[in-house]
Amino acid sequence: MLWCDVVCRQIIPEVLLPFAAARSNPNLILATTHSGGHLGWIEALNPFSAPTWVERVAAQFVWAAFKHHREEKKKNGGADIRVQPPIDSKRSD
Repeated sequence: MLWCDVVCRQIIPEVLLPFAAARSNPNLILATTHSGGHLGWIEALNPFSAPTWVERVAAQFVWAAFKHHREEKKKNGGADIRVQPPIDSKRSD
């Protein structure tokens, strides 16, 4: 999971950002910036002329996830990688 946020803003104070969870969970990436963040970190004068910073970061994250999946699939002899449900799952299907 990718979480992009800005540290210096009033809506979600810094103390509420999940820094500890990001450190302890290898499946969570917390990307923070010191400023910006409003409207996806617009970088161009015309916000419709180019992707925003957060759009570029999200696209890179998705690309890396697919690349990792492909590499793991190759290591697995080309077989599909199955995601196992949590051990404590109560589902019967």
